[in-house]
Amino acid sequence: MFTYPPDPQQVYVKRVVGLPGDHVVIRDGALRIESPIADGSVTSEDWQAAQQTADDAASLIPPDAYYVLGDNRSASRDSRYWGFVPGANIVGRADNILYAENPARIGPIGEFVP
Repeated sequence: MFTYPPDPQQVYVKRVVGLPGDHVVIRDGALRIESPIADGSVTSEDWQAAQQTADDAASLIPPDAYYVLGDNRSASRDSRYWGFVPGANIVGRADNILYAENPARIGPIGEFVP
């Protein structure tokens, strides 16, 4: 959860897909994250499917910033459109789904293990 960079009066919930120092590449509907390793070089992770990603994009995430995408990629306004979320804008973490069209999704969100 974070305050929306273009309008800090609004709080948004999006999925964090890129951390400071990561290189995020979206190409042909696929998401790729390249993460720095200890010696400062970059290592490539496998391509991950993205749901109907609207645009091709590539971004190197600056220090203390995050790259976020909405789960409904074809209808989401997110980092592809308005840029990075500064660390200072992070206000919390979503732990539960309270409403969903599929009732099986309602409940605690699984534990994140980095």
